[in-house]
Parts: sequence; C-alpha cells; structure tokens
Amino acid sequence: MGKWTHMQAAASEPLHPTRRRELTVWAQKQGHDEATIAATIEAASTALTYKNHLYVATIHPADLWHENWPEMAHLSIRRIDRKPVHDWRHLQQVKADIFGADAEAVELYPAANRVVDTANSYHLFVLLEPGQHFPFGWRTGLRDDGPIESLEQQRPGAGGAA
Repeated sequence: MGKWTHMQAAASEPLHPTRRRELTVWAQKQGHDEATIAATIEAASTALTYKNHLYVATIHPADLWHENWPEMAHLSIRRIDRKPVHDWRHLQQVKADIFGADAEAVELYPAANRVVDTANSYHLFVLLEPGQHFPFGWRTGLRDDGPIESLEQQRPGAGGAA
C-alpha cells in the first residue's frame, strides 16, 4: 500500500444528490421541519473535512443526549473509493492525525433501532479534552510488531499505520 500520508485539512465537498435525499428522508422520519432539514443538510455540506491518499474524514458535533458525558466530536471516516474499510490501525491513525495521539475515541456498535448504515462510513466518537479517557478498556497499552509465534497473525508496523 505504501507509506502513510497524514490527514490534511481539505475543502468540504457538496453532498451528492442521493445523500441529500437520504438525509432529507431521515430528517422527515425524525419529525424535523423544513428549516431544520435545511440546516442539517447545510451542516453536512460544510463540515470540517480532512483527507489523505486513502480517506476522507469529517468532524461533526456529537449528539450527546446524556448530560453527564464529556464533550465529544463525531468523526466520520470513509475511503475515497467508497470501499469498506475496517483496518483498525488506519482508523487509529486518522484519529491521531486529526485529534492527536493522546485523544481517545470509540466506535459504537449500537442497538438495532439506533443503527446508521447508509454508506461505507465509520463513526468514531472522540473525547475533546486532551488526556481524558473513557471509563472502560485497558489501563495500559501493549504493542508487538512481531508475528504471534505459532499463528503469525500480527503484521509488521504496530508503531504506526503502514
């Protein structure tokens, strides 16, 4: 694949007509009025955008409906060619390029009635305060660049995206 190119700020792209229709239908189903729908489409069209040779990432305010959670951003990531992703190291590096190596994020696998699945996009929710951690997960990290001896499952490059 070649060397990783860091994410750089980029111009926002206008919404594709199909995506605009999908957003409109979704907002109508949510009971939003025309003004709110127009504002939602405008926000999606002008989101802060980053790109590199593989990915486009946009930042949106996270829709936090629980008052005791810290401030977060919603980071939406997709491949430029729109193919599926799920290379964990790539998503980790996109997050680090945009928010810094010490920012913490989660990818949510929601209940069925909260699933958003309209494109090959991946959604991370990033804590905005540097050094803040979620109250779950490992307390310390562990990396290994070498293969797992008997299975040789780990690929080289755990120190950064490759």
